[in-house]
Amino acid sequence: QALAAKGFRTGTVDNWIGGPVQSSRVLAASGGDPKARAVAQALGGLPVMAEPGLPEGSVRVVLAGDYSGPGSAKGSATFDFSGTATATPVPPAPPIDAGTNGPKCVN
Repeated sequence: QALAAKGFRTGTVDNWIGGPVQSSRVLAASGGDPKARAVAQALGGLPVMAEPGLPEGSVRVVLAGDYSGPGSAKGSATFDFSGTATATPVPPAPPIDAGTNGPKCVN
């Protein structure tokens, strides 16, 4: 949504099926692809990496737990009257349990 709001076309949104990824990145056929660099800049300056087999002109965005750019809870900010940015708090999710009448959770 953050990219579409900036005029980029969106493709398929899906889960990453590659190996483990520790950091967010933009993938393209070439690390110097200007389209990939524009997407990376729009997402807060992500690194651009070459992905063998990716068609020329295609860009793939992989977001990991470190992503804090536009559209993320970490990337949203509010401004107080002094002009300093403060992070918008995100409430914790309720705990998951099996209830009192159902099966008990087992670790």
